[in-house]
Amino acid sequence: MRIPRLPAAGLLLIPPLMWAAGTVVGRVAVGTFPPLAFSFWRWVVALIFVLPFTGRALWQQRTVIVQHWRPLLVLGASGVGGYNSFQYLALTTSPVVNVVLIGAAFPLMMLPVAIIFLRERIGALGLLGMALALAGVLLVLSHGDLQRLLTLEFARGDLIMLAANASWAVYTLVLRKYPLPLPGLQSLTLQIAIGIPVILPFYLWEYAGQGGFSPHASDIAALLFVAVCPSLIAYYFWDKGVQAIGAARAGVFVNLIPVFAALMAILFLDERFNWYHGVALAAMLVGVWLVNRPASALKK
Repeated sequence: MRIPRLPAAGLLLIPPLMWAAGTVVGRVAVGTFPPLAFSFWRWVVALIFVLPFTGRALWQQRTVIVQHWRPLLVLGASGVGGYNSFQYLALTTSPVVNVVLIGAAFPLMMLPVAIIFLRERIGALGLLGMALALAGVLLVLSHGDLQRLLTLEFARGDLIMLAANASWAVYTLVLRKYPLPLPGLQSLTLQIAIGIPVILPFYLWEYAGQGGFSPHASDIAALLFVAVCPSLIAYYFWDKGVQAIGAARAGVFVNLIPVFAALMAILFLDERFNWYHGVALAAMLVGVWLVNRPASALKK
């Protein structure tokens, strides 16, 4: 399957757009799927979609796969098995604003990881860009009143979301430090195949305690959407983008997720457009531009 070539910034705009859309669609289906069931079946459906395109090539590359089984195992467990499962679990005990706020702090977590383990250097413009991007996120989450951030109470789900951030940081670090000699969709297929068994025992534990679920047609449509767009398309372009510009610079694009999600909610859920949405979007775009200037981030 041939994917059109895009500039690095274009590659990394696609994942937050898809992930934001997945968040909005997921909110519509809230209440039908238990969190681990939704995570498990999302990836099972994604594997069914992608395997016909990659299965034969993967069999031909089996020697290469065996040689790189360690990074593949970590990528599948952290990116597919870990992050989304932690996120869905966090949403069961924490307000959405808490979960999104903690998720938006990912670039701050990724920056020291990239500096320590990847020896990436971030210039002054890059730091300014990250600060602007984070400020935009906080503006959206506080609805223009930053005092609201001081009243947040962190519940068990907030700590679970920190675990999700840590899982995604591990995924991004390993992806950069141990690049796989496999095309993107083949690598993603393997990660999904590894991640599903990681989720399975926890899903079975959830099923034993909560029982099954009976989704409606709209819930099935939502599951199909998140299985293809946020799961396959977004992950493919994220992997390509990280390889192109580095983990620290790529991490700032995650800050666009709440902005895109807010705009989609305005367009499709009839939510009001407020002044802070426009200011936050401008801050995000300027922040991403600063981080991706040649002088902003250098790699030794």
